[in-house]
Amino acid sequence: MELIRQIQREEGIAVVLVTHDIAVVASVADRVIVLYAGQVAEEGIAMDVLTRPVHPYTRGLLASVPDFRSDERATTREIPGLPPSQIRLEPGCRFADRCELVEPGCRKHRPPLQSISVSANPHRVACPVVIRREGIAVHV
Repeated sequence: MELIRQIQREEGIAVVLVTHDIAVVASVADRVIVLYAGQVAEEGIAMDVLTRPVHPYTRGLLASVPDFRSDERATTREIPGLPPSQIRLEPGCRFADRCELVEPGCRKHRPPLQSISVSANPHRVACPVVIRREGIAVHV
């Protein structure tokens, strides 16, 4: 990772990493896009997404990572269910079958990415259910 950072600084280039390693994301990423079965679930400044996740998948993903810095025995939670088949994808939210907040509309229409206010930084999420239930402000 240090070599990648060095090349990035020297060449002034952007680097795109595809990973499930949250520690790597936290240490090197400026921005994060969280994908689930090919759909963008959430995107924003890395620290905002990692410390103030909004989409149920992002929250579940982060809850499944143990905190080895803590002296307490870390409890992690797995996301129940299985990912959808990539052969036959449904038209709605691809996380619907595993989501504890699923509503009938989630299965009918792909949720749009909406710009929201969780900090002063740009942040977008594709979950109108959380936005509505938690009263999160949406930017039009």
